[in-house]
Amino acid sequence: MPAEKPRRRPHTILRTFALAMELPFIPVAGVLIGGGVGYWLDARFGSGPALTLLLGLLGFAAGVREVLRRIPKDEGEGSSDQAEQPGEKKSDDEAGDGSE
Repeated sequence: MPAEKPRRRPHTILRTFALAMELPFIPVAGVLIGGGVGYWLDARFGSGPALTLLLGLLGFAAGVREVLRRIPKDEGEGSSDQAEQPGEKKSDDEAGDGSE
């Protein structure tokens, strides 16, 4: 049998640290890029701050969406919660049916 490879735990710690350092900059970058494009369009078309505000808000929303997409989901906890929920629902349904 081949020997098992050791876990790369420091690698995951570094990856988590890098993600934590990167995440705050994503919404800020979205606002700066969206607001910058909006500012340029406002200057070009003379539309006041309307496009700057609109594209800045859209950039912020896109940044928050990207942050939520990049956050890893803990599948270990979710699968155990899902296994318990059907049993809990049955007992709640049975108690509800008996009281009506």
